[in-house]
Amino acid sequence: PVIISIGVVLALAVVLLVMFGRNLFKPKLSPSASMNIQKKWKNVMALTDTHRQVMEADAVLDMTFKELGIQGSLGDKLKKMGKFLPNENDVWRAHKLRNRIAHEPGTQLSLKEVADALSAFKKAIDVFCR
Repeated sequence: PVIISIGVVLALAVVLLVMFGRNLFKPKLSPSASMNIQKKWKNVMALTDTHRQVMEADAVLDMTFKELGIQGSLGDKLKKMGKFLPNENDVWRAHKLRNRIAHEPGTQLSLKEVADALSAFKKAIDVFCR
């Protein structure tokens, strides 16, 4: 009976770790850093140039990771922190869109591409804000 009880407890612990482990060890921004990031996000949303919105949203995500102490390019940071993001693939797509804007002059964007990118960046940023 004792061995069975220990086994049940361990099995339950494993199930809980698998279900909630990502959130148990997820880094969080301090309240002041979180407020600063949210303020910067509002500035992004106030922009009227969609290209600039995507560029600045990418920069806010980069700043979020920097505040968490993560080093490297945003690509490096995404590789390290992607496991905490429920929308990792969407964030990578948004970051690639930013790179297209930055490196391919004359890039045309649909409103859906912009909306999807902004949504992905916002969702990722919110993961680390208190």
